[in-house]
Amino acid sequence: MQKNKGEVLRIFLILIIVCLSLSELHSQGLLNKRISVQADHLRLENVLDRIGQKCGFYFSYDSQIIPRDSIVSVRVSNLSVREVLDQLLGDRFEYKETSGYIILRYAPHRLALVTDKVKANKRVYEIKGYVVDERTGSRIGKASVYERKLLRSSITDKDGAFELKIRTNSPVIALTASKELYRDTTIVILSPVDVNPSNLVDDEFYYSTDSGSVTQRTAIGRLLVSYKQKIQDLNVPGFIAESPVQVSITPGLSSHGVLSGQVINKVSLNVFGGYTAGVEGVEAGGWFNINKKHVKGVQAGGLFNMVGTSVTGLQAGGLFNGVLGSVNGMEAAGLANFVRRSFSGVQAAGLINSVLDSLNGLQVAGLANLTNGSVSGLQAAGLLNVVTKNVSGLQAAGVVNFNIKNMSGLQVAGLVNRVGGTMRGIQVGTVNMAKHQSGLQLGVVNIADTLSGAAIGLINIVMKNGLHTVSVSSNELGWRNLEIRTGTKKFYTVLQGGYDYFGLGLGKRINLYKQLCVDPELIKLYIYQGSWDYTNDLTRVNSNFTFRLNKFLSIFAGPSFNMYYSDQFEEINGYALITSRVNDFKIGKNEKLRGWIGWNAGLSLF
Repeated sequence: MQKNKGEVLRIFLILIIVCLSLSELHSQGLLNKRISVQADHLRLENVLDRIGQKCGFYFSYDSQIIPRDSIVSVRVSNLSVREVLDQLLGDRFEYKETSGYIILRYAPHRLALVTDKVKANKRVYEIKGYVVDERTGSRIGKASVYERKLLRSSITDKDGAFELKIRTNSPVIALTASKELYRDTTIVILSPVDVNPSNLVDDEFYYSTDSGSVTQRTAIGRLLVSYKQKIQDLNVPGFIAESPVQVSITPGLSSHGVLSGQVINKVSLNVFGGYTAGVEGVEAGGWFNINKKHVKGVQAGGLFNMVGTSVTGLQAGGLFNGVLGSVNGMEAAGLANFVRRSFSGVQAAGLINSVLDSLNGLQVAGLANLTNGSVSGLQAAGLLNVVTKNVSGLQAAGVVNFNIKNMSGLQVAGLVNRVGGTMRGIQVGTVNMAKHQSGLQLGVVNIADTLSGAAIGLINIVMKNGLHTVSVSSNELGWRNLEIRTGTKKFYTVLQGGYDYFGLGLGKRINLYKQLCVDPELIKLYIYQGSWDYTNDLTRVNSNFTFRLNKFLSIFAGPSFNMYYSDQFEEINGYALITSRVNDFKIGKNEKLRGWIGWNAGLSLF
């Protein structure tokens, strides 16, 4: 009799502690804050924002299920947030609290968790039961039954039945049943053991506001994550627990069982591969690592790493790294890195780096860098760099740099540089293109809509404020010369060729009157005199006065000063020495350096 009274007393004490704990949690929750709201014909989204602002939290929900743009009216005074939400949304949603958020989950149905056998042997519980639909009474398959703190779980079979074996010293086991489109339900199982109140305080799990999963959003996740873990992701998508260590052989064989996708670990070791909620420390996988949420620390996979939200730290994959959120740190992969949001740090891949938002830092790839956002830093690729927004820094590519918007800095490519907006800086390549060039273009062909800087190349095309002329001319060297001037009035290049000479020069147009201008030019020419074995260099300074006859035609003439260096003193193959055509004079003491005053005259088109 005395023994029975003791057992009754222990159970009574357990119930008191449980009730007090639940009461305290209930009274302190966001959902129980009192609020007054008056809203007439406002969008539901605005009403929820107003409630969140008054109470100091945010709502998280699926906008495809909750109609944010629907018009609602509500007038309440001193009601709990839960009661206000019931008025706005009805009874088809359940609410979960997490740090600074209330999660609105669509759950139109209710379920019940029934235990038909509980056997306690020392510290081991053997629990059997089933899950049913509360309204119809039909048993529910593929429901998740789990103990949050101990991370033990089971999935009901087609008859709704489950079986769990749990080892614990706690006098209380709280089993929760979850199923997609159903409200969670929890039952408490008591054991006739000594009460330890500290066991009832559980702050090692929380609910996440993240929607979706790497198992749903990637083909790799759908292929490699076990069927039971996918069911868990659907049934308990927001439940997240924390653990110091986990070990997996494969995603389905883990020390955390099928709940491994709900657990964030300090240390995660995967023999072949593993699937966890995340890592805040170190994770290593022989073949691969898959994380539903984030990685903070170091992650290394023999083949690949796949992360559902963000990475902060170092990520290294033998083949590739995939991150569905942002990265702050360093990524290194043998083949490719894929980041769906922004990247800050250093990204290096043997073939391709792809960032679908902005990049701040260094990006190096053997083949290509692709950034669907802005870049601030340095991009280097063996073949191609592509950026869809602004670039500030340095771009270097073996073949092509392609920017859709603006760039500020230096752009170097073996073949083509292309900026779709304003280029403030320097472009160096075979072909340089910019919509608005405010800087320097250095290449064989330079193209811009407008140019406020300088373009140095064989051909410089400026569409709007450019200078483009083709001239036939004569001078003291010969009567049949062709000259092409391209660029702007402030700065242009000259291509010049005659019967036995050719060269390249620079010039500037200075307006003197409406139709009259002067064009000072510096031109470097090579003179061919029967053999390429000699150095025959002519530097020519022209001062051409140009008079425009009409929109398309102009004439020019003017003096020139010439400085000629040659180590050829004999005629070859009938080519007369150029010094025989002019009245030259010696410059300095070097017999090879001569000078003379010449002239230039011609006709220009355009």
